[in-house]
Amino acid sequence: MKTHRPDALISFDTHVPGWLDQLGLRAPDDLGFVVHDWTPKMSNYAGIYHRRDHLAAAAVDLIVAQLAHHESGVPAVPRQILIPPEWVEGPSVRPPKI
Repeated sequence: MKTHRPDALISFDTHVPGWLDQLGLRAPDDLGFVVHDWTPKMSNYAGIYHRRDHLAAAAVDLIVAQLAHHESGVPAVPRQILIPPEWVEGPSVRPPKI
């Protein structure tokens, strides 16, 4: 951290702010911190919300469709579900300069 002095960190680990405190660094004053797998319980951070509730609902819809078509087992051509993530503003990053 001291050698490269990044502008921001993106991490899955919410312990990072504590580690930054131990180094004497504060988000967002010294660098921005973003939680890659943000959940509503993490309102004190900015993050990327992967909308797992929507993903789970889409997975159930896919299974229902397979059952309706009498499909079973692993499909010959797998299907993927893409639910776009959402950026969530939070106090751990500075607002953009305009």
